[in-house]
Amino acid sequence: MADMEMRNIRVHKRSTIKEYYDTINSIRRLSQKKVKDLNRTQVAQAMGVSLATVSREVAELIRQDAIEDVNGCLRVCADFGYFLGLQISAGIVRVTLLNFKLKPVDAEELRKILRDNQLDEDILRELWDFDPIKNCYEDRSKERDNQKKPFIFYETATENNEHIDYIINALRFIVDKIQPLFAVIPLLAVGLATPGLTDEGRVIRFCPNVQPLVNQSIHGLLNATRLMVENILVTYCHDTAADMMWIKESLYGPEFNGEANEGNVSIIHIGSGVGSSFVFNRMLYYGKNNCAGEIGHFLAPRIKDELVEKKHKEDGGKAQLTKKCDCKENCIESEIQREIFDGKVPSVFFKTEIDTQEGKDEDKLKNYFNSKEHRLALFKEYIRILGQAIINYTNVGLLVFSGRLAPVIEDYINDKTLRFESVQNIASNVCTVRASKGWVETAARGAACAAYHKCLETSEPVRVSWKELKKID
Repeated sequence: MADMEMRNIRVHKRSTIKEYYDTINSIRRLSQKKVKDLNRTQVAQAMGVSLATVSREVAELIRQDAIEDVNGCLRVCADFGYFLGLQISAGIVRVTLLNFKLKPVDAEELRKILRDNQLDEDILRELWDFDPIKNCYEDRSKERDNQKKPFIFYETATENNEHIDYIINALRFIVDKIQPLFAVIPLLAVGLATPGLTDEGRVIRFCPNVQPLVNQSIHGLLNATRLMVENILVTYCHDTAADMMWIKESLYGPEFNGEANEGNVSIIHIGSGVGSSFVFNRMLYYGKNNCAGEIGHFLAPRIKDELVEKKHKEDGGKAQLTKKCDCKENCIESEIQREIFDGKVPSVFFKTEIDTQEGKDEDKLKNYFNSKEHRLALFKEYIRILGQAIINYTNVGLLVFSGRLAPVIEDYINDKTLRFESVQNIASNVCTVRASKGWVETAARGAACAAYHKCLETSEPVRVSWKELKKID
């Protein structure tokens, strides 16, 4: 397909999303809720608009191949458009591709796209096997066959300039290898998620967990990685905001029950760092500099002395010393790093110690915490303090834990050894506390979701809202 033709297709498809944004979202989300035989009447009821309006819009969307009607059942066409999500975090760069249903494109679906367009399947092989440090391709075919999602890894280097080069090289490699897809599939937008606080000029000024990103311009990063592709929209969001975008979409799926319409939601992300994000009155809250939610840099509370002493005694000595956080305070994040991870975080998450494939490392993470009684007790105390603080400060109806430690926290919530009491309970406004299961790739997927919402408007950051779906018969 000629480049000019594909550019025109992208522009046209993005204008379709903009014009019929609410109808597309409603059909997609109702489908995720497994509404049986979703029809026009049900969509109209959920949206609170007339049947005539929905019928007219659905007819146009069917004509444009964005929606299909299969024996009276409406559903979104997955291949109408695609959205690329990229995430930079401590020690790893992740990539994901979402289809128009906002579902991750797995290896099987990507192979079909490649075969249908007569493209070399080495694109897929190299995405899995590239190591920017060694600059070689390892034969991991058996491991690859068992995977469903591509990841690109880079390893932490000691020199600042080298490290940012590795990050850029990994991102550039991803874009270069996926580049052939741009000509044959309608890639409508790209999203990039990074940690750190940015100033008004979109320069990262504070990023203790990925130091080489400090003083890096977001625009410069995007330019260096050649992401500013003509007629492919590019957007940026903070990684915890990206987390929230994916988790809020996931509320419509089978993982969550009855929580899709909750208009006030908070997440607490716990991985190599600690952060949070908020949806208030169905709108994603960014804050003045688009970086709301840095709760990891709250001043650390004094945990019961006897609990800390028991943990030190259990470890056979005093607490591991670690450098003071870049925020210059004794914050919760640095306390967790020192007392729970012995100052080694985030190495416990790296592939050298724990496989980063979803499903393989959960037991190892749980064993890490369960191996020492008082380390576990301290960890639960920090999580409880964070959870209660967010519930009391924000009065949200749903709190979701995300990040690499979500599976561990989920166990403790389910077995009721981790409880969250708050003053809100006095007013019978009980907050539901959950843990996200799709913890490996949430920010990358959220970045792709941000790219989808970017089709609606050109502002930065993209204003994202989740309208209430009314009850249907």
